[in-house]
Amino acid sequence: KYQGADEIADIIWSLQQLKVGMKNTIEQANAIAAGNYDLKVTVLSKQGQVGQALSEMTQKLRAATAKNAQQDWLKSGQAQLNNRLSGEQNIIQLAENVINFLTPYLEAQVGAFYLLETGPETRLKIIATHAYTWRKHVTHEFKLGDGVVGQAALERKTIVITEPPAEYIYIQTGL
Repeated sequence: KYQGADEIADIIWSLQQLKVGMKNTIEQANAIAAGNYDLKVTVLSKQGQVGQALSEMTQKLRAATAKNAQQDWLKSGQAQLNNRLSGEQNIIQLAENVINFLTPYLEAQVGAFYLLETGPETRLKIIATHAYTWRKHVTHEFKLGDGVVGQAALERKTIVITEPPAEYIYIQTGL
């Protein structure tokens, strides 16, 4: 241990700081190599190129890992859904298989499947559900443009209503 207060002491102190910094960088790099992308990389200074590079690498690996996980989830879901769709099934069985797979896979609470019936009056008719309670006084058919279900079908887009105010109009939906 050098006890002086001169340039040599400054050099020794700088070397000790460099040693601590390198040790931290090695620990962080090993954690990243082990797959720990949640680790926050400590950048010692704005000029610390190694720390900056580790930080950027960690962010890119984190993003790539998340994207890969999402792609795996989609591919797995497609394969599982394909298995449910295979074989000869009537339209009701097919709809039940689809809704009973998709609702839990998408972590939805309830699901419903509608069939568009054409004729003198085009209607959407509920044909399959998952965790849905059928009620006597609730309609299970909608004309195009009627209610949220009919409007979504007419516009061919999803309509999401979140937390309508208590005094808001009564909304009848098909989920």
